[in-house]
Amino acid sequence: MVTKPTPGAKVFPFRSDVATSPSYWHANGLFTVLADGPSTDNSYCLLEQLLPKGPAAPPHLHEWADEVFYILDGEAEFLLGDRIDTAGKNALVFIPKGTVHAFRINSESARLLNLYTPAGFERSVAMLGELTQSRNLPPPGWTQPEVPDDQRARLFADIGMRPIAIPDPFRS
Repeated sequence: MVTKPTPGAKVFPFRSDVATSPSYWHANGLFTVLADGPSTDNSYCLLEQLLPKGPAAPPHLHEWADEVFYILDGEAEFLLGDRIDTAGKNALVFIPKGTVHAFRINSESARLLNLYTPAGFERSVAMLGELTQSRNLPPPGWTQPEVPDDQRARLFADIGMRPIAIPDPFRS
């Protein structure tokens, strides 16, 4: 299907790859930003994530962004609204905006593509993470940089991300 460009869009063809795209240690994983808001006229962002075994994201929702995970390698378990589902290599998980979700990695590590439409989530990775040239998980003992609560709250409000205060099925 061929579609016409959106009038006024400032999107240009681009190429990116994991070896040269900006990577961040964030939430105990490696997040590589393959496409961001400025390069897609904010229509989407795409990240590759390398995550270790264990809880990955506590319960939250995205007020106006749909989220997609594609499992490249490993296995993850997802809270999707009121149910829990497991996804392995080559599985796709779609999370519509407004859906409470959380997840954990069941395998020793997992590699996922993570898409948000519209863009915005990549801003949280850049603000809350640590830019790195490494293409590996953070070293043992690494800790997330401190960000003042008011800055974190403003960012989450700006991108429509809301933590949800319910029991996390993936943490004790």
